Amino acid sequence: MTLKINYTLDREDYKKAGTELITKRYIFLITYFSLVSVIVSYTFVYKDFNWSEFLFISAIFFFFALIVISIIPDLIKHSKIKKLIDSQPDLLGEKSLEIKPDGIEFNNFYNNVVKVYEWHTIKKTYITKNYSFITLKNRTSFIIKNEDLKESDFIKELKSKIKTSF
Repeated sequence: MTLKINYTLDREDYKKAGTELITKRYIFLITYFSLVSVIVSYTFVYKDFNWSEFLFISAIFFFFALIVISIIPDLIKHSKIKKLIDSQPDLLGEKSLEIKPDGIEFNNFYNNVVKVYEWHTIKKTYITKNYSFITLKNRTSFIIKNEDLKESDFIKELKSKIKTSF
């Protein structure tokens, strides 16, 4: 069975998709770093417990981890994506993805580029409020508006193909 979707992306879609992805990521990271910072700070004060020292170390570790591990890399990534979109207008416009027996076929109507990505190259799929993401192992992602997927079981079918290919 082949399943095909056509979709269109513009600059605003890239901005919104990035914002939704970062929001989803930061909810997880804040929870994770909060827990880790409490555990790490407790190891420093457990012999002679002091609340103010414990909270201070927790806060320092939390903000350091959040800034160095998350915020700075995300700002760099956002800047690179913005430059990439400005330098390559073919990233915008109408495209299609089709599920084929050997992988997914990508078609960019702007410059008639057709690429087939085999199943083993697909890393994961995830969904935010307005966008779905298909991430490949080479750090490439396809962004699809969920409204373009309403009439289709594309992501569901894609996930089942990924599971059965391994």
